[in-house]
Amino acid sequence: MVAFHTKCEANRWLPRFTSMERLWMNRAKALLTNALLFGLLTAACALPAQQENSHPNDAQESVKSLGEIAKEAKKNKAPRAKTVITEESLDGQKGPLPKLNLEGPENYQDIVMAIGDFKAKHSDQQTEQVVHDWYSEYDSMLATLFRENLQLQSLRESNTYYSNEICQQGANYQKCMQSQRAEARGTRQDRSVMKDNWAVAFRVQNGIMRIGEGMNRYNLHFDWWKVRYINSNF
Repeated sequence: MVAFHTKCEANRWLPRFTSMERLWMNRAKALLTNALLFGLLTAACALPAQQENSHPNDAQESVKSLGEIAKEAKKNKAPRAKTVITEESLDGQKGPLPKLNLEGPENYQDIVMAIGDFKAKHSDQQTEQVVHDWYSEYDSMLATLFRENLQLQSLRESNTYYSNEICQQGANYQKCMQSQRAEARGTRQDRSVMKDNWAVAFRVQNGIMRIGEGMNRYNLHFDWWKVRYINSNF
């Protein structure tokens, strides 16, 4: 019983993450997994086919060398600067309008009312600028989510191709199974991240559409107010 209470007390101090934080953490894990898997598969395909029959212990040696290659790729991978959009960053840039709830209760009407209140106290030009700034944040988020889903899908197809090549080029059974297991893990991770991306994207798309309709009551119509889809070119 004492141990149970100690564990509960410890869980109270575990860090809690918002949905957007979990989304970006999963996305980072998927990108790292794909990068390592792609490097491992590429290196495996580049190994001369003659090594398969050169020595009886080649299978074990090949596995070790692939592990070393993966470690070196992870160690030498240069960090790449990325602009990450989170709920916290939006909080610091939201201006006079509320942020869009990406989970929990919808707040479309609250945002529409805030736009109407701002319009009543400011000029048309000031109102359009504020609304445009708010819209740009979420339109950029949609563009980022769509781009990353397309990149994950493309990288997954490449990894699947190289994984099949390893087995078809006469690789030993152990190497082939290692490649297929790694591919399966990467696929599961990618699907999870892409699912989260689509959920957030749908929430943002629906919000932009509903808010655009709500602004009609204030006679606000902007040519640039458009709902972005994955095949949009604006």
